[in-house]
Amino acid sequence: FFFQAEDGIRDAQESRGLGDVYKRQILMDCSMPIMDGYETTTILKNRMAKKELKEAKIVAITSFIGEDEQQKCKAAGMDDYLCKPFNKDQISRLSLIHI
Repeated sequence: FFFQAEDGIRDAQESRGLGDVYKRQILMDCSMPIMDGYETTTILKNRMAKKELKEAKIVAITSFIGEDEQQKCKAAGMDDYLCKPFNKDQISRLSLIHI
């Protein structure tokens, strides 16, 4: 159900099988090394729009709290927002919202 992005450049280039295996939700770490989650999300959403990848909801995972961070996530194309640390109940809520 979930895919966790770990390396923005590799995940955006290879898309880690997202074109072949349907992933419903991607947990996107906004602070990944090399390429951050904002840029990775923009690339993946563009590929989804071009039908190169199947649609998936992208959930921002960040340690920053606030309206500015939420707006930055939305501007990058992220569908939801989760602040670290998070728990299983919050992940379950996301599963119910985005299926």
